[in-house]
Amino acid sequence: MNINPQTLIHALKQQFKKNIISADSQTMPLQGGTVGNVYLVTGSVETAGGKKRRTVLY
Repeated sequence: MNINPQTLIHALKQQFKKNIISADSQTMPLQGGTVGNVYLVTGSVETAGGKKRRTVLY
């Protein structure tokens, strides 16, 4: 699964309510369920002010 970098930065900006300097992500498919393809998205983000955080998106 490829995540559009602009979409990732937009989602993280909404989550943290801060400007995003940089972000990266990794995806892992999850098993089970009947919803369709579901992925766990993890990564790192650096917000304005230099704070680095690990985050999980679903």
